[in-house]
Amino acid sequence: PYTTLFRSCYATLDLKTTGDNTAAGGIVGYDTGGCVFESFAKVNISAKNKSGYYGGICAMAEKSRIYKCVSSGSISAAGTSTYCGGVSGMSDASVIYNCYSTADISSSAPQAYIGGIAGYAGEESNVQNTYSLGNVIASGGAVTYAGGICGYTENSFVTQNISANPVINSTGFAGCITAYYTYSEACGNFSLSESLINSKHPSDSDYNGRVKTLQALKNEDFYFRTVDKGGLLGWDKENVWAWKKNASIPYLDGVEGQENIKFPNYK
Repeated sequence: PYTTLFRSCYATLDLKTTGDNTAAGGIVGYDTGGCVFESFAKVNISAKNKSGYYGGICAMAEKSRIYKCVSSGSISAAGTSTYCGGVSGMSDASVIYNCYSTADISSSAPQAYIGGIAGYAGEESNVQNTYSLGNVIASGGAVTYAGGICGYTENSFVTQNISANPVINSTGFAGCITAYYTYSEACGNFSLSESLINSKHPSDSDYNGRVKTLQALKNEDFYFRTVDKGGLLGWDKENVWAWKKNASIPYLDGVEGQENIKFPNYK
């Protein structure tokens, strides 16, 4: 059913880009109608393009499925207009499901859409069952959107995600879950009380999710207890997620490269 299938990919890359309208991703640059599945990317992307799209897994996803993927490292973009995400820079009519990112995302562009998972999610995209652990910083001006999960959400769904980013900062709009949304649904999301954020939104809101302490997020039951037994997320522990002994955070079963994943240090 997919035009392309990227499965069980592993990538480590150091990439510098210039020019205009560039798409650079840890696994794929531009994908339409495809699927990226059970893949890991450690990226160091430094972009000095006039405009561009940058993602830890996929730079631009159109009618795509990104499932059980992990990214780490950093994405830094300059220029005039940028879309940057720990998993996908731009997501149109796509699904990002059961993924997480520890990548630091930053942009100095005066127009920037950056997120710990997706920079921009639109056209009935669905971002669900993800978490983000990297810093998200937009420093370019008033038309900037920095979100722990999504920077800007339009006509889409953002549900059951966790923002545990140490810093989320924007000279425009910032939110632990999404910095700004229109015609979208953001519900069942959670954020970390230890995060440093300059959000203009209320702490407990659709934009910032329900605030939890770090100790609460280190509890295995928080992620996996089913809703019918009083759980809040009910993520699938049997086939998708797993919990290592003495771990403090869930990891994805069957995805190579997660050995050193842990909560970052919080001030």
